[in-house]
Amino acid sequence: MPHSAPSAAETQPSAGEFYARAEALQPILRERAADAEHARSVPADSIQAFRDAGLVRMTQPERYGGNAMGWDVLCGVAQRLTRCVNAGDWRKLSWTR
Repeated sequence: MPHSAPSAAETQPSAGEFYARAEALQPILRERAADAEHARSVPADSIQAFRDAGLVRMTQPERYGGNAMGWDVLCGVAQRLTRCVNAGDWRKLSWTR
């Protein structure tokens, strides 16, 4: 029997996997929180960590290489990322640049 490519369901990360990835970033973000606040921006290393964890393409449509997750998953990931720092700091970072 010939080997077939895995289906989208087999390769698509679940919401739980995205949540776990966000939780795994918490210690890193906690370490960088003071630098981020001082610079008034999210450090490039943190942005790269978001990319490496697949969080940047999480809501992008599948036809464009994303994972097509919904707003519920995006909000769940954001909630987990903000648990490690003051949520107000993240809001400030979003609007200051």
